[in-house]
Amino acid sequence: WEGGLTVELTDGAALEAELVLLAIGVTPDSHLAAEAGLRLGAKGSIVVDEHMQTSVPDIYAVGDAVEVLHFVTGRPALIALAGPLFNAAVALLIVALWWLYPSIYAYTLDFCTANAALCIVNLLPFYPLDGSRVVYSLAKNKLRALKALRIAGAAGGGALVIYNIVSLFYAYNFTAGVMGAFLIYGAIFGTSEESYVHVTQYSPLNKDYKEGVEVRTVMVREDAPLLKLLPMVKRDADTTFLVVDEKGRKRASLTESSLQELCEREALVTPVGEAMGLIEAKNECKKGK
Repeated sequence: WEGGLTVELTDGAALEAELVLLAIGVTPDSHLAAEAGLRLGAKGSIVVDEHMQTSVPDIYAVGDAVEVLHFVTGRPALIALAGPLFNAAVALLIVALWWLYPSIYAYTLDFCTANAALCIVNLLPFYPLDGSRVVYSLAKNKLRALKALRIAGAAGGGALVIYNIVSLFYAYNFTAGVMGAFLIYGAIFGTSEESYVHVTQYSPLNKDYKEGVEVRTVMVREDAPLLKLLPMVKRDADTTFLVVDEKGRKRASLTESSLQELCEREALVTPVGEAMGLIEAKNECKKGK
């Protein structure tokens, strides 16, 4: 077919089209890791902890072959970050070809510009773009970083929407409006699981019992926010929280799994006693007296 493409399906049928998009996904080449006895996860990806250490001590893994926690679900997933790098490589390759074949400049300029723009945009530290994922992975305080990235995403999205509106008066830019709406929605209307991603990241439910897990008890006041309890959850320890009043008297106990449930249901600034219904019950008792 002149000027088009023909796609042959597995059943022998042929489809004609002007454009074909391939969305085949990514499968990590982790056969060497499997032979070395490393633990594998989603789609054969390599399971690592927060320090990028594999299930075998002193062996570390990084890159698109490792398993990470999904920003939205908080569950292990394979998220390839090679996309922006691929776009950058394509743009640089085209620029190099311009030196060898100057005549192709007019035909490849738009394609080069599109790849360069995709690389730059995806590496911006705006949630939920790839750049925010890189910043998040390097941050020590995950919750604070996530909050800052979401604010940046909302601000960046707002700027794009404003630019989209202003462009109505000279050269309308539809893409800016769509991108701005995407950033704002992702930053503001994310799922509740994003707020407690630090709870599920590598520690509470994924203990390394082979290396030994300490059983410990931590006392916290009932007016302490849930946010304060999260850094106390460790991968190498099974922590039980004793919730006490201002005089140190025990009110209730809280396991890591129960803390996770509270973080799913309540805002992280909620006092642990209020989240467990202790403060409300205490106030009612005072009113009864």
